[in-house]
Amino acid sequence: MIKFFKKIRQNLLYERKTGKYLKYAVGQIILVVIGILIALKINNWNESNKKRNLKKEYVVSLKTDLVKDTSQLNNRLKQNKKMLRILALTKDSINNRYISTSMDFIRLYRNLEISTINTFNTYNTNSFSTLISSGNIDLFEKKQRNPIMELSKLQNQEKEISKFNNEVLFTVLENTAMKYPSKDNSYNIEILDELWRQSNNEDLPKDLIHFL
Repeated sequence: MIKFFKKIRQNLLYERKTGKYLKYAVGQIILVVIGILIALKINNWNESNKKRNLKKEYVVSLKTDLVKDTSQLNNRLKQNKKMLRILALTKDSINNRYISTSMDFIRLYRNLEISTINTFNTYNTNSFSTLISSGNIDLFEKKQRNPIMELSKLQNQEKEISKFNNEVLFTVLENTAMKYPSKDNSYNIEILDELWRQSNNEDLPKDLIHFL
């Protein structure tokens, strides 16, 4: 094709048809410009298509993370609500003196699974982290970006609160376990029995109420 146009140009110059040659040259320039514009249009379309597909992948990943987080949080809420009901009933039993002897309190404390209360939540943030670190957050419009960023902010705030709650809970657990050791501690039976004999069992109801 290039050789064909080159031959036409040479013939026009050879025949000294300057006017026709200029028209031909202008026509060639226009064709080149049109070709460039078409190429740019195709390239832009390809880039836009790539961005649309990438955005769809992020949307799917973010939704998957949210589904996992929602399922996890719902399960933990159910577990914690169940444990809180048990603790409330236990507290009422102690207050109403349904549990009155020292051995009743000892068995009660040993059987309570306080440590099963979960105060620390984790979130699936890989998709969000990749979205931010890659700069692809700009694939989303402002009205879509804002809720995504706000969710991440709320998750980080909740992590800080949960971390504090977790530290408080385990401090209480450690202090109570020191005073009233259970079989879960690394004591042998003889030492465990001796520690309980040294404990003031009259304090146990009061300590348990405070603990609950």
